[in-house]
Amino acid sequence: MTRHRWINKSDTVTLTWQCTLAGVSRASVYARQKPKLVTEDDEMLKRLIDEEYTRHPFYGSRKMVVYLARCGHTVNRKRAQRLRTCSRSPNEQNKKSQMDKLQAGIEVSLAVFP
Repeated sequence: MTRHRWINKSDTVTLTWQCTLAGVSRASVYARQKPKLVTEDDEMLKRLIDEEYTRHPFYGSRKMVVYLARCGHTVNRKRAQRLRTCSRSPNEQNKKSQMDKLQAGIEVSLAVFP
């Protein structure tokens, strides 16, 4: 991160040359963004989604959008997906890949023992 401080966008030396000298990729210089602030509205929506997901774990993003609309919140499907993935614990995020591995293991064992 200290190498990024060497780069000055208003310098007479081109940005490409500065990045080459500092050993930093240009994309990382251009992509410096401030982190998004979490709003109270997002936190409330995450809580609502989490509560509904606890009651109905089979609901997808489309059903969540319908549920949030019934609660009086206008949210598009992509935002509902993002809020759901932000509120998940790491164990829940890996659950699908774990199930895929388990099913693959069962299929292998069935193939070995017909």
